[in-house]
Amino acid sequence: MNIKTMHYEIIGSNIPKELSGYRIALFSDTHNCSFGENNEELIAPLEAFRPDIVVFAGDSISKHRYDTEVYGGLDNALKLFHDMGDRFDVYYINGNHDARLQELCNGGDPFADCFFRKKAEKAKKNLPESPPDVFGDYIKAIKDAGIKVISGRQEIIADGRLALTGLELPLKYYLHRCDSPDINEIKALIPEPAPGAFNILAAHDPQHFDLYREWGADLSLCGHMHGCIVRLPLLGGVFSPYRTFFPKYDYGRFDKDQKTMLITSGCCKNFFRTRFSNPLEIVSITLLNNGES
Repeated sequence: MNIKTMHYEIIGSNIPKELSGYRIALFSDTHNCSFGENNEELIAPLEAFRPDIVVFAGDSISKHRYDTEVYGGLDNALKLFHDMGDRFDVYYINGNHDARLQELCNGGDPFADCFFRKKAEKAKKNLPESPPDVFGDYIKAIKDAGIKVISGRQEIIADGRLALTGLELPLKYYLHRCDSPDINEIKALIPEPAPGAFNILAAHDPQHFDLYREWGADLSLCGHMHGCIVRLPLLGGVFSPYRTFFPKYDYGRFDKDQKTMLITSGCCKNFFRTRFSNPLEIVSITLLNNGES
């Protein structure tokens, strides 16, 4: 399946003139897929765009076969980020699948976002009481490859004109009909927006756009929705990961109060067997100052 490139321009007076023309690439939800020899199917369109930075918006692995994927199944993800580390300035956040493995290795609840709780609990019995820190080893390996992990952190780049912050929500907020976080919880999870900079928030889950704007995100970069698997003309994405039909924030661009959120359909080849009118994609973003400041 070919990977398309979706282009967006973000134009505003809040973008410093020195950032006008700055290029950002976004990709997400690779779910331990590989993309041809040396991952060229994914890397080639990124190289063609020539981004200043690349943002990965979560779910690098696919942690759903709870009792078998603790020790294996990370090789494709490791290879992808090693292939990218030498070529791009890559910033990474965890998604809920990554967080499941992290919780398991840290002795937490790896199934806090799981819809099939009984099945998950049964599978959990097959796990050792003290699994090795596979997740910690994985994160160390991608950091060693040059990937910058920004979950819960902020990076000030472009000579202080751009701030990139990574939000990792607790797993409980990925459940169907779950409570939403409030703004105080968002503020407790990440640093404050950087004054005088264009603030970008990388957040796996797009449901909370209003909170991201309230926190101070000029641009929010999200994934998770997989384009809602099947997309219909005029109606949009059909079925979300939250077991809901036609969700408000499914895919593409959303603007409100001079703030923008972009949701990518992701790059997962095999997590869902069907993607109708919903190709794999990477997103290319160009920041442009509109000349008002």
